Amino acid sequence: MGRTERLARACGGHPWRTILAWVGAIVLAVAAAAVFLPGNLTSTGHVTGNPESKQAEDLVFGHFPPDPNAADELVVVRSPTHTVDDPRFKEFVTSLYNQAAPTGVVAHARSYLDSPGPLVSADRHTALIEIQRRKDVDDLLPVIERNDGREGFRVTITGSGTLDHDFNDLSQHDLKSGEL
Repeated sequence: MGRTERLARACGGHPWRTILAWVGAIVLAVAAAAVFLPGNLTSTGHVTGNPESKQAEDLVFGHFPPDPNAADELVVVRSPTHTVDDPRFKEFVTSLYNQAAPTGVVAHARSYLDSPGPLVSADRHTALIEIQRRKDVDDLLPVIERNDGREGFRVTITGSGTLDHDFNDLSQHDLKSGEL
């Protein structure tokens, strides 16, 4: 009789002891993770050591540093009935500005109201608002959600700060719908 067969017979002869042993092992594993890995169980990953990919990234950012004045987030405002020249469209965009300011998220914002340029679609029913953030987008997202669909306007946001929210929302949707 081999080792695994003896173990299987022992487990089969004492099922409650086996279950308790497994529960104890799981409790010990969770306790060990909590004690030895605090703060390291995040969705933010980074490489250890200095592999070639890290060296290449350092070279790229060293020679082509990111623009500190670049937009982090893009807010898209669309109306099927109003164009950007209509007073209602301008009032809606101004209202978004006014609601976003108290959140403390927006360091700088730029839209077609501030400067001419490629911030308006060819059919003039869509405008882009560029946002440079000073902190995480969490406080700004309710403003966007609250205004999406208001007065017939569609408002969406995308960018580096909303990327995690987009994936988390997608995962939550998939979990609820059973597709994941």
